[in-house]
Amino acid sequence: MKKIYKRKEKGIASTVGTIFALMIFTALLGMFMTQVVPVTMKDNEARHDAEVLSQLSQLRSEVDILTLTKDTNYTAYVPIKLGADGVPLFASPTYGQLSLYPSKLSSNYLMNVSFTDKYGNQISKDASGSLQFISPNRYYVPELFEYANGALLRYNFQSNSSVFSINPNIRFQGVSLGSMVNVSSSKYVNVSSSSSLNPSTITVETWFNLRSLPSSYTSLLIKDNEYELQIESNSLKFGISDGTKWYPVTYKVNLEKNRWYYIAGTYNGTSLDLYFNGKLVNSTNQSPNLNSNNNDVDIGKIDGFMDEIRILNRALNRNEIAEDYYAGIYYPNRTGTVLWYHCDNTTADGK
Repeated sequence: MKKIYKRKEKGIASTVGTIFALMIFTALLGMFMTQVVPVTMKDNEARHDAEVLSQLSQLRSEVDILTLTKDTNYTAYVPIKLGADGVPLFASPTYGQLSLYPSKLSSNYLMNVSFTDKYGNQISKDASGSLQFISPNRYYVPELFEYANGALLRYNFQSNSSVFSINPNIRFQGVSLGSMVNVSSSKYVNVSSSSSLNPSTITVETWFNLRSLPSSYTSLLIKDNEYELQIESNSLKFGISDGTKWYPVTYKVNLEKNRWYYIAGTYNGTSLDLYFNGKLVNSTNQSPNLNSNNNDVDIGKIDGFMDEIRILNRALNRNEIAEDYYAGIYYPNRTGTVLWYHCDNTTADGK
């Protein structure tokens, strides 16, 4: 009888231990399902929404490029991820729906962009259709993303009014600036000296396009023994002189033929700055007194074309340089301008 009791006691202890183990496992599983899974899924769905927004932004950028180039043969592929990742064995993925809607009752699915940029350029004429992605999130906020009329809309289903737009990111630069001056080493623009062309601080800026690449430094603009803006096939240079010594700032870049570039040099009394295509590419701290003389200004000793040639008696800041670069044919007026050739009616006669 004693042996039987011992066997029963061992069986009861084993059963109780198993029950406790199951209770602990169930508690841990419940905690995992109520705490870990929802947090993980919420992060997955939020991450997926951000990814979809980024992918739609990429699509919008591709359309912007198509609008700018007007290239009917332009083809682009942009992936759109349709689902948020799940938690293996515990939560299934959250799948969204991607749809293309025509405008009103039309059967035309073309998505044309229509808006006017800040320079007055009209982009396209019509707008029809939209691309929509519905993200029916179970743990994160359900959302709808829509690409229409050149903008992205993000709609929050819970608030019913949380909508914000992302404007088209089109930026314009001077691929064709209209009229220009045709120049060469023997046919360049000569400007007679004047007191206004002897500033103590200065900005020199211009656009240029090369027919051939110069093997040594060639002047875009030079007032001998005072200031200069020069290029060679793989380098740019802006320099000023105090009458006895030149103070240059340079930048290495491989130039190409038949392509428009913007270059600017500024001196504010303590710093020489060199800009290329709207960006500051090199700077040096120098403080010489800018020389003053009666030499003429020679413009365009390169083999190519130039446009929007300007000298100012002050140093433009970075924002003003960027505005000039993106302005295209709508070039802004600037205070302190002492010489400005639009090149609409300029002829390079040479000396």
